[in-house]
Amino acid sequence: MQTKNCQNCNNNFIITEDDQQFYAKMKVPFPTFCPDCRIIRRMVFINLRILYKRNCNLCKKGIVSIYHKDVLFPVYCNKCWYSDNWDVMKYGIDYDFNKPFFEQFEKLMQVVPEMGLMNINSVNCDYSNAYNSKNCYLSDVDWSENCAYVYGAKCRDSFDLYGCVNVENCYECIYCNNSYKCFFSIFASNCMNSSFIYDSNNLADCFACVNLKNKNYCIFNKQYLKEEYYKELEKYDTGSFQNLIKIKNKFLNLKMKLPHRYSYQYRSINCTGDNLRNVNNCYYCFDSKQGVEDSKYILNGGFMLKDSYDLTSGGVNSSLLYEAVIAGENLSKSKFLFLVVNGMSIDYSMQCFSCKNLFGCIGLRNKQYCILNKQYTKQEYEELVPKIIEHMGS
Repeated sequence: MQTKNCQNCNNNFIITEDDQQFYAKMKVPFPTFCPDCRIIRRMVFINLRILYKRNCNLCKKGIVSIYHKDVLFPVYCNKCWYSDNWDVMKYGIDYDFNKPFFEQFEKLMQVVPEMGLMNINSVNCDYSNAYNSKNCYLSDVDWSENCAYVYGAKCRDSFDLYGCVNVENCYECIYCNNSYKCFFSIFASNCMNSSFIYDSNNLADCFACVNLKNKNYCIFNKQYLKEEYYKELEKYDTGSFQNLIKIKNKFLNLKMKLPHRYSYQYRSINCTGDNLRNVNNCYYCFDSKQGVEDSKYILNGGFMLKDSYDLTSGGVNSSLLYEAVIAGENLSKSKFLFLVVNGMSIDYSMQCFSCKNLFGCIGLRNKQYCILNKQYTKQEYEELVPKIIEHMGS
């Protein structure tokens, strides 16, 4: 175990023996920033909250983009970005050992067009950051359909959700999972036909309930018979905004009277963090779910992410990732990424899809053995990359 001093905030942080083994496996030096400062540094690269009106730099049509019109690099609408009307390889440059790597990478960033929205394999999602989705509006979604104002995955026919996974016909829900027709609920799992639910599992036909499991026909945590439930429910008119506020306040009072978990962890073993579902051996991880294992410092990771550190969003069916922002599906042995999907052995790269063996590349698709967007043979690539890494450390 080693104690290091963060070069950014000057606070001390610990590098354990497990950390040292991971860094050796990834062939990277120990970090010089503490985990919190590393998170802040990654968040600089991601904009999920603000959309700008601007023109596509290729077709000149008006678009909505995550990039302001005054950014230094060109921005294309998704139709143009995926088209054959431009060649990303023409921006390739020879590596210059007389200049720092990041100076050359910055030069590449300023000329290679980027997607206006992070919109991949999606239909009718022109105002959304969407992955494999359909008919979504002003959302940030994966595998979702017919949604608006949603941040989540596998959501269908729903509005106004945050952090929800596998829900349908839901409205105004936060961190709900595997639920159907739930409204105004937080941490509701495996619930249906229910409203104003907090931290409850496997409920059906319940209203304003907190900390319940395997129940139905309950109102404000009081059990009713089926006929009594529907008769009592008629007293709560959620169609009136004034009544809705009263119900919310009464529900909040009940919620504050009952115990709260120190951390929301569901079927998770040996973990620290919050909002974890079905994850194991994870440290300082948040909003992660479904099979994340043996990882540290993960935000919004999920669906079979393994053996990775410092990832902000994504990592589906991926392993051995380090310092990545929006890592898509099926990635391995890759580091220092922004919006990379399907690949392996990709380092210091952005917006690359279905590639492998890239170093310092932007906007490539179905490529391998490229450095700074220039094509090399396998032998040339394997000889040059170690020299570049050595040059970066000198």
